[in-house]
Amino acid sequence: PIAVVLVQGRPRGLGNVPSVADAVVNAYLPGDYGGLPIAEILYGNVNPSGRLPYTYPGTESQASTTVWQPAYSNYNPLWAFGYGIGYSSMVYSNVSVSSNTLKQGSPVTVSVSITNEGPYPQKEVVMLFTKQDYRFNLAPENNRLRKFTKTEIGVGETKQIEFKLAMEDLAYWSAELKHGMQMDAQVMLQINPYTQQDVFTNITLSTGY
Repeated sequence: PIAVVLVQGRPRGLGNVPSVADAVVNAYLPGDYGGLPIAEILYGNVNPSGRLPYTYPGTESQASTTVWQPAYSNYNPLWAFGYGIGYSSMVYSNVSVSSNTLKQGSPVTVSVSITNEGPYPQKEVVMLFTKQDYRFNLAPENNRLRKFTKTEIGVGETKQIEFKLAMEDLAYWSAELKHGMQMDAQVMLQINPYTQQDVFTNITLSTGY
C-alpha cells in the first residue's frame, strides 16, 4: 500500500498522486512533534476524524475559484470543503425534520441516526448543509454549512444527532446590501454530502411566514 502524507500550509497541485495512493493524510504543518501523531494514524493506533476546512482544488485553474461557487456551477474539486474519512464505516439513516415549513420564530429540528459498523470506535463530524437552486436577486451558493457537531460513536452503536435550524440561519446579504431571505423558497437540507460513504439525505423545506 502507498500512503501519502501532505505536510503543507496550503493546497498543492497533486497531479495523479491521489489516484496512485491508497491513502492520503493531510498533516498541515504539525511542528517538531508532528511525527508521532502521523505515525499513530498510519499504523491505526488513532482513528482520524478531521475534515477539510477548505476546498482542495484538483487543477491549477481551480485554485482561484474555491471560495464561493454558485448552485448552477459544475465545479468539481479534488476534495470539497468538509471532506474527510476515518477507518470505520458510518451509516446514516432515519433522517427526519419536525416540520416541512420553516417560519420566522419557529425553528425546525433536523435529526439523523448514525451507526458505526466498525471496525473501530470513531469520532464523527456531522454537518448540516443547505442548498437552493435559485434566488430572485442573487445566485445562491452551491452548498452552505449551517450546523455541525462532533460525537464519538462506539462499534455497533447508534446515535441520534439533532440540529435546530431557524429561519434567520438562512438569511443572506443581497446585491443591494440588504440582509434577509427569499420567502416561499425551496431549501434542500443535506447531511454530510461530501463523505466518501455517500451517506446523505435531501429534504425540501418551504420557507415563509
